Amino acid sequence: MTKNINSKIKIELENLLPLNFSSFRHFLIDNKVTITVVGFVIGNNILRLIDSFFDDIILVCNTEKNKEQDIECETIIDSLYYYKITIYKYNIFIGRFIFAIIRFIISGIIAFYIARLFRDIIN
Repeated sequence: MTKNINSKIKIELENLLPLNFSSFRHFLIDNKVTITVVGFVIGNNILRLIDSFFDDIILVCNTEKNKEQDIECETIIDSLYYYKITIYKYNIFIGRFIFAIIRFIISGIIAFYIARLFRDIIN
């Protein structure tokens, strides 16, 4: 028993125009896609700012560029970053953990100030 489905498809003329983005623009506005995109772009740039802060200012000697060029620079920060405690045969990297905590705190502070700046600019 087969049943023929004969449904009519209604295509509006404005959807066939290649340069008419009004319905697409309404879709973006109604679903707040632009807010998501702006938040993603700003978040990505904040991440780059934080990475640059740590790689170029705090952990200068740990960058891949310096390691590729065989630049020897041993600083106090390097010794703190690679500080470890060995218990039996297990290495516990306390220095990396402390730097991760510092990075998290600085990231939160930078994100807070940037969000406050944008809120003050908008208002």
